[in-house]
Amino acid sequence: MASDIPQRWPTTAARMSLARRLGLPYEHSMQDWEWEVADASRFGEFLDAYSSGSLDEDERFSLMEVLIQCVEDMNLPSVGATPRWRSLAALLTANPWLHASSVRYWSCLDDRDLEDCFSVSGPMRAIWEVIRQTWESGGGMADR
Repeated sequence: MASDIPQRWPTTAARMSLARRLGLPYEHSMQDWEWEVADASRFGEFLDAYSSGSLDEDERFSLMEVLIQCVEDMNLPSVGATPRWRSLAALLTANPWLHASSVRYWSCLDDRDLEDCFSVSGPMRAIWEVIRQTWESGGGMADR
């Protein structure tokens, strides 16, 4: 099933556009740009930008990675119970075709022990199940 999920990667154009819009640093040498520019103190601003309706798919994909990294960086004791996580979860499940590869990555599905994973991996696995069921029921790309 996981191999049926299309892989998606950030684009340079989306990164550059987000950097301009949000006043973020950008250099071509920033390989993991989304994770490098994540700033948990700007979570609300980033969430508003994502939800504004003015971003294209590539920009929303990259900005979601920034948002997930922001939550990861917050070091919350119970990530899945926070309003910030719930706002991300709603966006991830509403756009499974756009964020499936991110959800798969952050879920750490190949690791059984969550202690070896990200702090968001546990709640992300619940999102993965929703996406997996969407795909298996004929959703996913077809619903796009």
